Amino acid sequence: MRRAASHSAPFGIMKRYKDALGNWRQTPADTYAAIVDTMSQEIAAKDAPLLVVRRGQRKRLKAPAEIILEDGVLSATATLPRDLPLGYHRLRYLDGDRNICLIVTPGKCFLPKALRVWGRSAQLYALRSSQSWGMGDFANLRRLARWSARQSGARCTFDQPTQRRAGGLHIDHVMGLFRLFWIQKNSDPSWGAYVRYPEDELLAILALESERAKAYIVGEDLGTIDETFRQQLMDPCVLSYRSCGSKTICPPVSPNKRSPL
Repeated sequence: MRRAASHSAPFGIMKRYKDALGNWRQTPADTYAAIVDTMSQEIAAKDAPLLVVRRGQRKRLKAPAEIILEDGVLSATATLPRDLPLGYHRLRYLDGDRNICLIVTPGKCFLPKALRVWGRSAQLYALRSSQSWGMGDFANLRRLARWSARQSGARCTFDQPTQRRAGGLHIDHVMGLFRLFWIQKNSDPSWGAYVRYPEDELLAILALESERAKAYIVGEDLGTIDETFRQQLMDPCVLSYRSCGSKTICPPVSPNKRSPL
């Protein structure tokens, strides 16, 4: 996992952070102590260790281990072979009962060659119409996609877990792969703190699922993502989207054409 910034502490707690206005704020001491106390209690019940490797990477293990693949078992080895298949496997060390989750990832998300599309981001539940029961459904989504494609050549991307059908997945609040703002119960938001997450592992899992589903990934970026995080998203081929702000960016739609919903 990539190390957190120098202003981070154990458990990924950020000692200071930049707010939405660009001002640096210190994490309150009481909040910091409360998170450390909570995380210290949970550490004993944490999940089994995790090992993430890229496909084709040869890695020496600390001790000989048996590799339990998704579809079979390999003989004991002291080095991970380069030809391990993508997926979620397990390592069982022979010198004890240690079991480690082994994730073999492609390292990069699926990305079709020469992909060049634009589309509308649509929340499925918000696609209400006179033919739906208070919230959107797949029929409304189909009507919107066909109308968008017919009128302006758009391709609809939406944040539902149906990658195989959609061809792409839109991730709201993609910064959640890197950090989240924690607030104590019954506390004011000003007493909150950012906690860093294991972004390398999360991006590796995202790349694996993207490759398996053959679906490209689009992360929400409305201009507020730190440039460092933006580069980390570019490395595994996570795409971003921007709000249309001018006619030179958005394909025109005839004002005489009504929405299909």
